[in-house]
Amino acid sequence: MSRHSWSKLPRIFIVFSIVYGLAIFLPLIIAVSNGRITPYVPYISEGGGQYPEAGIFSTLIVITAFTCEVIIFLRYLVVEGLSSQVSRSPETYNFLNRVALALGSMASFSLIVMASYPIFGN
Repeated sequence: MSRHSWSKLPRIFIVFSIVYGLAIFLPLIIAVSNGRITPYVPYISEGGGQYPEAGIFSTLIVITAFTCEVIIFLRYLVVEGLSSQVSRSPETYNFLNRVALALGSMASFSLIVMASYPIFGN
């Protein structure tokens, strides 16, 4: 990769932060405006259990999970490139890097599964 492509890397973190913030607060704002929860000390879990909040929350969480997977893979590539410069055992760093990639991918996949099957309250 060229040096120019790595200079655009922080944009993915900005996208992740914006979408994740929207996923948390947009359903909450809709639930408060519809009168389903109180504006004083609201329970966020109550806000995402009914329509239309559940659909908005699920869509934004899936987008966040895909963005998170991109960040995890980019981290894997960076650590893989830096592990050859380590004077201690680079095999250990490569193994731990693969373990982190697998765990991060499982976390992103489970986030998608969680968003796909919302549990509705009474």
